[in-house]
Amino acid sequence: MDKKQLQEATCRIAFSAYLHDLGKFAERARLDVNRQRLDDHVQMYCRRQQSGGRLWYSHKHAAYTVLAWDLIEQAFP
Repeated sequence: MDKKQLQEATCRIAFSAYLHDLGKFAERARLDVNRQRLDDHVQMYCRRQQSGGRLWYSHKHAAYTVLAWDLIEQAFP
């Protein structure tokens, strides 16, 4: 692998790592999104859990990843 290929692979890995945690950053920053839209994304992208007859969703950062990417994508060429 030459230097350019190594640099490109490194950039891909770094960008993937950033995207992996994007939803966690957005959730903790309390990304300002429409509550209904967030609830819809939670139902589509988050893990469904059931405990004691109660249904709830975990991994809500997955929904925030999609919402944050929607905002970021608007700035991409």
